[in-house]
Amino acid sequence: VKAYQSAFTIDPYRDDIRVKLGNLYFSQEKYEEARAQYAEAVRLNPSTVNRYSLGQAYIELGRFAEAQNQYNEIQRLAPREAGGYLGMGLAYSRQGKHEEAIRQFKEAISRDGALYDAYTQMGYSHADMGDMESAQNTVDTLERLGQADLADTLSRYMYKVDPPKMM
Repeated sequence: VKAYQSAFTIDPYRDDIRVKLGNLYFSQEKYEEARAQYAEAVRLNPSTVNRYSLGQAYIELGRFAEAQNQYNEIQRLAPREAGGYLGMGLAYSRQGKHEEAIRQFKEAISRDGALYDAYTQMGYSHADMGDMESAQNTVDTLERLGQADLADTLSRYMYKVDPPKMM
């Protein structure tokens, strides 16, 4: 943290340093500190990448409307990129709006078929809705795409959400 802060005194206009410090705070679950760094990065350079990071901090802080504003802006600036849709799906998912989240994850996948996190997050939403058949279809898709680790993680989540019952 001290190294990043001293870097600001040398060049206060480096948005990438703000993002790196924000990422450090984010990894430490210091979400308000991360948000402040990401907001400064967006002020310096309102790129889609910086906005995505700011949106993630807002989600962790439970400030969903502000996160959605960032993802709406990403979708407006770069409608062909998947990130704005993935982020919006994450915001909806955290609010329990799983049908809207699934629509956003599908939009992200339609723009980048190799965005495997979108498949996984879509599977989580299906499981959270109790739609285990669709969640299992997502597991199968991930396996077909060579993403066995993500498929296994999703399967474990499904088991946690809907464990087998004694008959």
